[in-house]
Amino acid sequence: MAALLVALLVRLAWVAFYPSGPPQGDDKAYLKLAQSIVEGRGYISDGSPITHYMPGWPLLLAIPLGLGLGMAGVKVMLCLASTLICLEAYLLGAKLVSRRAGLVGAWFAALFPPLIWYSAVALSEVPSAALFGAWAVLAVGYVKRGGGLGKIVALGLLTGALNYLRAEMVVMAPLPFLARAIAVQAGRGKELLKGAAATTLSLSLLVPWAAYNYHRFGEVVVLTTAGGIGLWVVAHDPPIPDFAGPEFTAGMNRFRVPGHPKLTDANFAAEARAFIREDPMRYLRRRVGNLPRFWLGSQSETVRGAELTLGVSITQRDWRGLILKSIGFASQTVLVVAAFAGLLMFARRRELLFPWLVIAAKVAAHAPFVQTTRYSLHLAPLLLCYAGAALSWGWSRWRDDAAELPALVGSATSARPV
Repeated sequence: MAALLVALLVRLAWVAFYPSGPPQGDDKAYLKLAQSIVEGRGYISDGSPITHYMPGWPLLLAIPLGLGLGMAGVKVMLCLASTLICLEAYLLGAKLVSRRAGLVGAWFAALFPPLIWYSAVALSEVPSAALFGAWAVLAVGYVKRGGGLGKIVALGLLTGALNYLRAEMVVMAPLPFLARAIAVQAGRGKELLKGAAATTLSLSLLVPWAAYNYHRFGEVVVLTTAGGIGLWVVAHDPPIPDFAGPEFTAGMNRFRVPGHPKLTDANFAAEARAFIREDPMRYLRRRVGNLPRFWLGSQSETVRGAELTLGVSITQRDWRGLILKSIGFASQTVLVVAAFAGLLMFARRRELLFPWLVIAAKVAAHAPFVQTTRYSLHLAPLLLCYAGAALSWGWSRWRDDAAELPALVGSATSARPV
């Protein structure tokens, strides 16, 4: 409770006292979509129907906006969701390792700078991480103890809801059942059938979104049409640094077919595949070289005064931006190193494979496309849980060694010389 209270107060203080600039990038796009929903114009951005973004987060944003609470209401909702991640880190730590590991994970989450920073911007990372945490808590319980129809339905529904926030999370649906099928001695076929049922249920929740898109465009769009664009960006030669560059704008004008999002996406994907066929090793080198961004980065680009890249900040001697980036890089590095250390030390028995399956599925879903540091935040509850486990173990070892040191020193000084 103390960790949760501190987490909530720190986040509310951040959004209340740190100056935030106007929305930009994805948060601006999400807010436009939410406002369109509130005004009854449908799922429209800049006058055009869109399927680039999944509708879950804009629908949630529409609640405080529709109630007239404005951005203040949005930020309070984000603060509550971010605080929930701290609770989920505790629950996962307690289930997978120990209560002390869960407590350390909760405190780490409460004071983790990127989670605090993201409470001030209307991006989908915080709510998707909170929903993922709820799914992970239920999934871990299933991997350990199994379950019947109720758990299958709950996991399927939670994954389906998660898909509305992040399309790539569709790969999570069968993982608890696959992990249990590997762990148990008997009934593996039954577990795989349960996984197929849960996956089917999760996909069935996307029927309203697909039907809505068919009504608008006359074509079925089940998830999102961002794949071709994302592939084109990273396969383009020369590489496009971001989605706001002039090359990207020219590409949108060249490939966009109004009223046909799937065709637009296919046009981007076709040229991207041509680039890859021309020089597959160049594309592979870029993807492998860019993979560390998924894990390590400052995560400070969402903070006002730290939007510039590290190189530009150094060139311009932007000290405030450099300080924020240093905090972001340091905290993210501690999280990732401690999380993997905890995974190696504390994942045992039936839980041995499940966290690794989750991480591998998430990375694989992003590997061919754009990889940004904030994507690792989607797995924050699980990573924080194992980071808490490693930090708890490290503290215990240091404390035990420190307690033994006086006795060792005393025995050494009192020993007679040979």
